[in-house]
Amino acid sequence: MGEDSGLVGKVLLLGVATVAGLVLAGVFVTSRNLDSSAITQRQYDQLQRGQTRTAIENRLGAARTDLTLARTPAAPKGTTCAFYVQKDAALKDKRAYRLCYLRGRLMIKDTYSYRALVRP
Repeated sequence: MGEDSGLVGKVLLLGVATVAGLVLAGVFVTSRNLDSSAITQRQYDQLQRGQTRTAIENRLGAARTDLTLARTPAAPKGTTCAFYVQKDAALKDKRAYRLCYLRGRLMIKDTYSYRALVRP
């Protein structure tokens, strides 16, 4: 019975360590993915309505199109929206920048709390 208890304990410890490793890996991957679409407040402020999506993405990199916002207005009809995340800000102060395009040109730029983002 003593040997069985030791084996069960080792198996449980291995299981807990595996789950913890997977959680940490997920946090790292999510953080890296969001960082790849992060811009500064100044970069966001410099965006002008009417700019083409191609010009914006050539300058800032590709925005995230797989994110949505909870409890915020829907995108205007006929637009496609993408997101950048604020770089260089504390998590509690971080903003999400939503850019909505109509026929390939920036029509609307909004800011929301980073916490409002819904990740896939």
